[in-house]
Amino acid sequence: MTGPSGSGKTTLLTLIGGLRSTQSGSLNVLGKELLGATANQLTKARRSHGYIFQAHNLHHSLTALQNVRMGLEVHPEISPNDMQNRAAEMLAHVGLGDR
Repeated sequence: MTGPSGSGKTTLLTLIGGLRSTQSGSLNVLGKELLGATANQLTKARRSHGYIFQAHNLHHSLTALQNVRMGLEVHPEISPNDMQNRAAEMLAHVGLGDR
């Protein structure tokens, strides 16, 4: 995807990726309507697709813990409690436990 700065590329990708909530209209991704989706529904939607950033970036709308935890949310065998604990451990391991 290409376009000038400010044209909405990142916004569109974060909406499609279920990383930002749709405010109005309709957003249908792989047969799933994401307008009005709960956090749990957005997590399930992220299991169906993904994208790779041109540069490694954190999502500014999420905390450091949420950014790390997001990578674990695609694994249904890991409980939400375990995800939280593992993400916290990962941050602590790299000296970012206070973030």
